[in-house]
Amino acid sequence: MTAELPIPPALVLILGALLLPALRGAARPAALLLLPLLTLWLVWTLPDGMVLRLGFLGYELTPLKIDKLSRLFAIVFALMSLAGSLFALRQPRTLELSAAFAYAGSAIGAVMAGDLVSLFVFWELMAVGSTLVILAAGSGARAAALRYAVMHLVGGVLLMAGIAGEIQATGSVALGSMDTSTPARWLILAGFLVNAGTPPVSAWISDAYPESSWSGMVFLSAFTTKTAVYALIRGFPGSEILITIGLFMVLYGIIYAILENDMRRILAYSIVNQVGFMVTGVGIGTEMALNGAAAHAFTSVLYTALLLMSAGAVLFATATTNRSITAFRRAVANGTLSYAVGIEDGQVGVGASLLAPSAVAVDGDQVVVADALGDAVNRRRFVDGASPTFELDEVIALDTDGANGTQQPVALAYAADQARLYVASAASSQPAGAASVAPSNRRRVVMSSSRAPG
Repeated sequence: MTAELPIPPALVLILGALLLPALRGAARPAALLLLPLLTLWLVWTLPDGMVLRLGFLGYELTPLKIDKLSRLFAIVFALMSLAGSLFALRQPRTLELSAAFAYAGSAIGAVMAGDLVSLFVFWELMAVGSTLVILAAGSGARAAALRYAVMHLVGGVLLMAGIAGEIQATGSVALGSMDTSTPARWLILAGFLVNAGTPPVSAWISDAYPESSWSGMVFLSAFTTKTAVYALIRGFPGSEILITIGLFMVLYGIIYAILENDMRRILAYSIVNQVGFMVTGVGIGTEMALNGAAAHAFTSVLYTALLLMSAGAVLFATATTNRSITAFRRAVANGTLSYAVGIEDGQVGVGASLLAPSAVAVDGDQVVVADALGDAVNRRRFVDGASPTFELDEVIALDTDGANGTQQPVALAYAADQARLYVASAASSQPAGAASVAPSNRRRVVMSSSRAPG
């Protein structure tokens, strides 16, 4: 070890992740802000050349080694952990926040690692933390989290096999510039490229990231792909194959972003596109290109996070889960968005709660929603006022009130001239039912769009 024992910045966030579940009240938001600030201070103040060395199985490991490149990435990762924590202060899921801290700490550890073994340890901790961030979003994200975990398990196996082969061939665990002259180094390169989201595995980013919560994707966007860019700069600068791979990513990301309609999936494809430019710069390998790739990675972390915070703020204000339906009211004259109101799961009482909204029909300023599991049709209309609200006109139970026994509604059509709502059913004693929508038995339930996600 060095004469002065430094505190690895990564440990602050990793240990903080273990501490968060035990904190209550004001201590929790204080820790969410102070721990990233402490990490940032450590990254900023540790001098260049600071090294922490440990002996392990006859090899000298370097879990902490600071130079200009590692400090650059560690600073932006610490800034991102602070900004993400500030944005997620109202996130009630402690699992997500703890996982995000472990994830961010592992990313900082990876970019400050001075040997291949330490890099691999932090690399796999990142995979665990990021998978838990996705899982914390709820049951709807489990399938995406599983696919994500499998993909990173494959990448980890490739990386570990390459590192083992490199150590056997050279007898060294040092992390430095490598060529692609041996199979082991090809495996290391492949492990890095999996985390960078390069072809043919680019789809895991757009598949998994949008399934996370309104705050989770902010953390996910920052660390995995940018740590891979750092590893490529450190390990394979000037490898010409990266130029071809990077250009493919640029085109792949932008084409699929243009075709996409989901705002967070658009940003996920944008991540692929932007990382493609960075990978291309690493492949070019000149000093200017490598500096440009590093600078692009730094700024990309910040502006992508800001865009995802904007998208997350919309999700926070308008919907709790993918089961929710959001109605946007627009001014008729100019088409501008006046406000948005979320019709959210279980927030308007037993008779009107949405278990699985399956279809929507719009009638002027009113919204009619079919609930496939609750076997009910809920009719709501906008109420003008200081805050966006809905008034519930009525609930049409589909086994009564003239709906002819229709169950599990899957499609709706409103006939204004007949003042009737037609309901198509997935499980019905008759092919369809028609229900009057005259506002009889009107009862008022007011719902604000400012409800916090649950």
